[in-house]
Amino acid sequence: MIELKNIDFSYGGTQVLKNFSLCVGTGRRICLFGQSGCGKTTVLRLITGLEKCVSGSVAITDGSDFSCMLQEDRLIPCRTVLKNLTLYAKKEKCTAMLDALGLGGTENKYPSQLSGGQRRRESLARSLLTDADIYIFDEPFNGLDGDTARLCADLINGKTKGKTVVCVSHNLRDAQLLNADIVNM
Repeated sequence: MIELKNIDFSYGGTQVLKNFSLCVGTGRRICLFGQSGCGKTTVLRLITGLEKCVSGSVAITDGSDFSCMLQEDRLIPCRTVLKNLTLYAKKEKCTAMLDALGLGGTENKYPSQLSGGQRRRESLARSLLTDADIYIFDEPFNGLDGDTARLCADLINGKTKGKTVVCVSHNLRDAQLLNADIVNM
């Protein structure tokens, strides 16, 4: 279970979260939904420990293994697609994941040689190659067309079955594709 209690958080002088609380039960799927700047990504960063709250508390009571897909692709530019992924899993598993995401044939390309949607899917591949208790997805389908988003959602749903999933999106379609409960912020 993930529990945030009475969180206050600011960037500089701008308060992003005030007395914010959230409880995500084990195996639950939620999608944080709201306007830009309302604190969705900040909540993910608090959950993963990338940020610390000013006041309040963050507790992870079931499992501490995270897999994260951040807004930024975070690919190592001097490594090929396949070499980026083999940091997380064996070559055969990586190749199968690339094929499943429609990225077969890109294994020897560098991130700079990929389109934005291809880089997004490579980042998704990386997060799905990691076995975790909790999966964090920040705008996972950003820049993807409807068919590609559905393909990616099917892979996410299959890989994360029975796991805790916390997603951030501006698009209600994403929550629907992931069968996630919407948490308005």
